[in-house]
Amino acid sequence: VGLLNVIPAVAGDCVYLPSGTIHALGAGILVAEVQTPSDTTYRMYDWDRVDGSGKPREMHLEQGLANTRFDVRAADLRPRPARAAAGWSAACEPLVRCDAFQMDRIEVRGTGEITPITHRPEALIVLAGGMRIQFAPGAEVEVAAGRTVVLPEGMSPVRCSPVDDLAVALRITAP
Repeated sequence: VGLLNVIPAVAGDCVYLPSGTIHALGAGILVAEVQTPSDTTYRMYDWDRVDGSGKPREMHLEQGLANTRFDVRAADLRPRPARAAAGWSAACEPLVRCDAFQMDRIEVRGTGEITPITHRPEALIVLAGGMRIQFAPGAEVEVAAGRTVVLPEGMSPVRCSPVDDLAVALRITAP
């Protein structure tokens, strides 16, 4: 004991774990996990779960330890609490800036405009409420909470508005 850091989960918090940080989620946790493009996961412990055939899932202790970052301090992992924004002009809150991506929390109460980064695709993950996204006059999509929309590179600015009073989303872009 004393070897692990426990960070209590609070709805709306953002915890950035640099690639190579050993981590686990507790029961009943729903996360929006944004990661660097990779299909690699090193499983170091699996709570005795089994695969579809009833066999223990493969562990990757050697590879996991070889790729573990030991320089990440507990103080670096403090959650960033969500803050309410007053309106569209103050509705973008930077959450993560790293080499692979940046993530902002946006809160839409009225109608606002998102200017996509023209040289990269980006994603909007709707966390709460529903969001209407207008790509052009007459071209609109409604995105429910828990859904994601990808804006292709070279996209013109899009107009966003909440389905009801408020929509909250994550905006993920490449730097």
